[in-house]
Amino acid sequence: MKVILGTGMAGLMLGYYHPDAILIGKEIKGQINSKFNLGPRVIQCDDDTLELVQSLNGGWGIGGVRIGFERNEKVHAKSDDNFKREYSLITRNTTKVEPSFLSGGRNQFPVIINLLDPGKSFEILSEYLLSTIRERKQTIINNSVENINLDTKEIFLSNEETILYDSLYNTIPLNIFNNFLEKPIFNPEVFELGRKHFYKCEFKSQKEKFLSEGYDYIYSVDKEYTRKTYMDDYIVYETKHKLPKSKQSIQGNKILDSANLNIQIINQLNFKKFKDVEFVGRFAQWYHGILTNDVIRRAKQLNG
Repeated sequence: MKVILGTGMAGLMLGYYHPDAILIGKEIKGQINSKFNLGPRVIQCDDDTLELVQSLNGGWGIGGVRIGFERNEKVHAKSDDNFKREYSLITRNTTKVEPSFLSGGRNQFPVIINLLDPGKSFEILSEYLLSTIRERKQTIINNSVENINLDTKEIFLSNEETILYDSLYNTIPLNIFNNFLEKPIFNPEVFELGRKHFYKCEFKSQKEKFLSEGYDYIYSVDKEYTRKTYMDDYIVYETKHKLPKSKQSIQGNKILDSANLNIQIINQLNFKKFKDVEFVGRFAQWYHGILTNDVIRRAKQLNG
């Protein structure tokens, strides 16, 4: 029995490339189900992502993402080492800079887009993956995990069902997986998370319209926000600290909605394997540098 834990994007990707696997997950598509898009959701273009979308229905092509960097209320097309250190200090309380920070230090890169609705390419891809898994009649167990015994290769579910596995692929957050184990791998203190606050705002000002023609999202060290992402009809600002209720706008853009999540990984691990368990995905590996195309490549390798 081949089992995939998690039914978010990484779990669906593994399920697509492993048609003989069953999936266990309480929330299909994971964070994609958030009440509004929380930030950039892009499919970086390489040979693996091109091969995947060429096998799917619908029109797909190649687009590009452009990134800006704001300091002293001025947006620049490139960052420097000082900007990276300032950003790291604001977001992670350290001047240490990881290679994955600030989109890997790049200011533009090619991405896969759905030609019918480029802004929802990520969501459309996830729906294709899910529909393919369902068409194959792969089993998706919509239940919570209670306990995992890595020695006996047993997964105990909340409905008292027990799943025996030969191969296990984990895509759920590593801290949650660790809690399920009878013999935890890590000390829980390893899994420090920072809180991110997301604000959905109006997208009406001419200044923002002008900036959106040159950039898809912008990082900032001006401390009012840490990143803003231009959607089709709204802007999403990320902040490290929750804004006071009295604050009604950001950069003059009226706040429409908000969300708060503990999703900023502080101590990155890039954990890939323990015993017979493979860990795949950003939070499963506890590493911000994992991108969609990395998950695709790993899913293919594990099936090879």
